[in-house]
Amino acid sequence: MRRIIAGLIAIGLLMTASATVAEEEVDEEAIEESEEAAEESEEAAEDSEEAAEEAEEVAEEAEEVAEEAEEVAEEAEEVAEDSEEAAEDSEEAAEEAEEVDDDPLTFAEPSPSAPSSHPVLAITPRIGVTAPQPFNDLNSWPVFGLDLGVILPFDVGSMERPLQIGLDAFYTRPGADGSGTHAMLGGPDDGGADYNWELQQQMLTLQMTMLWRFMAPGDGFGAHAIVGPRIYLMESILNADGNSGADFGENRETNSEFGVVFGGGVEYELGPGSVAGTLLVGGSPLDQRITGEANTAAVNVDAGYRLFF
Repeated sequence: MRRIIAGLIAIGLLMTASATVAEEEVDEEAIEESEEAAEESEEAAEDSEEAAEEAEEVAEEAEEVAEEAEEVAEEAEEVAEDSEEAAEDSEEAAEEAEEVDDDPLTFAEPSPSAPSSHPVLAITPRIGVTAPQPFNDLNSWPVFGLDLGVILPFDVGSMERPLQIGLDAFYTRPGADGSGTHAMLGGPDDGGADYNWELQQQMLTLQMTMLWRFMAPGDGFGAHAIVGPRIYLMESILNADGNSGADFGENRETNSEFGVVFGGGVEYELGPGSVAGTLLVGGSPLDQRITGEANTAAVNVDAGYRLFF
């Protein structure tokens, strides 16, 4: 009986010891699991912190992108405004071009078909009158001329090709007449006899001119100024006779003189070219045996038709 009781007690002690060992094992596993959970929580916290930093960076980048998008939108708005202004300018230019095309007095120089980078040849036949009376005793006479000009291919400020270089030729034949008394002719009481004389002064004038236009082509009417040197090729023809019927014959004398010319003019379109009118003042000395000390100064008024090539 004692042995049975002792055995039961031993079994009980053994079971108690086994339970204690099992509880200790369970506690160790729980501790390990708790430590692992803590480590995982710490890692999760670190991951959360990194995610928060990344989210903050993404937010900053998004803010920068928004600012750039706003700047691009402002630039696009400015470009749209510039495009609108350019469209308005183009529309105004088209309206002005249409008005110029419809204007019957649109200035014809240079021709619209001629490119502005090339000179234009201008040819102008002229006819007019020369009036020397303000300066000498010669009479008025018709004058005939021809201009050859080249419009230089460059602009000056806002003026389109204002300068033209030209070579001009004019022909006229003013004259004079009168009477006098000379003792060498003899006469009543040896006081001399009367005589009559007539002078024809033939002049071929060559001049190199600079022509400056004050108004650009397309302004309707154009005005210009002219200045340059001249050379006069002259022949004087003098005929004289006495009252008694004596014929003193014909006397001729030729010479050339240098002079100057200046003046101005206007022109406007008519047909394929333009009508041009000028007023010129020019002259030179005239020193001959026939004429004595005189001059060739005169005022020329003429008109012509200018063609462009």
